[in-house]
Amino acid sequence: MHGDESETPVASDNLVLQVLGEVKNPGEYRYRRNADFYYYLAKAGGPTNSAALNQIEVVRGTTGNRSSVNYDLNEARSVPVLAPSDVVIVHADKPSSTERTIAVVSGITAILNTIILTIILLVK
Repeated sequence: MHGDESETPVASDNLVLQVLGEVKNPGEYRYRRNADFYYYLAKAGGPTNSAALNQIEVVRGTTGNRSSVNYDLNEARSVPVLAPSDVVIVHADKPSSTERTIAVVSGITAILNTIILTIILLVK
């Protein structure tokens, strides 16, 4: 294996992209011209058992001007073309227990906020 094709994530290189989410080794990887999405998925150790390959998100752009595009790898024409500085997120097929808890707590908080605001408006 060549030095520029390391299997481990790298932290300091201008030409990198991130592979995050439901992959075995999330992190930053050196950008390689002409490498496709599957190359980076393999570099990141492949998908986990809970990965949803129909929910791949690619975030591109600078901090103030980011855009996000979703891909479904089950569709042959939907394989993302990646660029340096991209952030690839492999979403989970099913929400984790933490994600479910956050969703429930958010819903309860929204209901409580509505009740409190209604009470405040009625008391005035």
